[in-house]
Amino acid sequence: PRDGGSALEVPRPRPLDERQRRRLETLPVSAFRAYLACPYRFYLRYALGLEVLDDRLDEMDGRLFGTLAHAVLQRFGESEVRASSDEERLRAWLDGCLEDEARARFGARPLIAVSVQVEMLRKRLGAFARWQAARAREGWRIVAVEHEASSTLATSAGEVAFRGRIDRIDARGEELCVLDYKTGERALGAREAHGALEGERWVWSDLQLPLYHVFARELASR
Repeated sequence: PRDGGSALEVPRPRPLDERQRRRLETLPVSAFRAYLACPYRFYLRYALGLEVLDDRLDEMDGRLFGTLAHAVLQRFGESEVRASSDEERLRAWLDGCLEDEARARFGARPLIAVSVQVEMLRKRLGAFARWQAARAREGWRIVAVEHEASSTLATSAGEVAFRGRIDRIDARGEELCVLDYKTGERALGAREAHGALEGERWVWSDLQLPLYHVFARELASR
């Protein structure tokens, strides 16, 4: 009843079995953000392995939109045109790749909302082509895409292994640059995207950047 409160009793966390403990032995970088946001939801997702299912979607959600963009950019980073500084050549290649990936996922006649989203992504990839051409002229070259990395982190509960997938690594001489593609509607700075104010103190709300710094430091030492 509306005035009687919820009849759902939220299950309390229980001691983990062996399989659940193994799930927590190595965590993805994104798990730290989930834990900082809500330890209980972290428990549901990473200890129990629960996921949200929804069959009502009639357009791409943020996750699927990002997956489509990453698929195109991964193929670009592995392609023969990745070193080109010709913006038009890059744009044409990205257009063709997007068509292939979208057709494979949504068929030849996708829903109208999906078609609009694909066109939105096409515009973003056009801006990427312009940026990439300038970057190639500056001497940066792509040396790895979807690079698997892992390390350990010392915590009050002991060492925790964590893993991540770096979208792209560029090199210029002895310089290395780690890139992580974002597909949100707004371009956020590092502090806004990965932190928050608690009173007058700024704190991390997402440990992706500091953990990627660990990866980058280890890459540079090789």
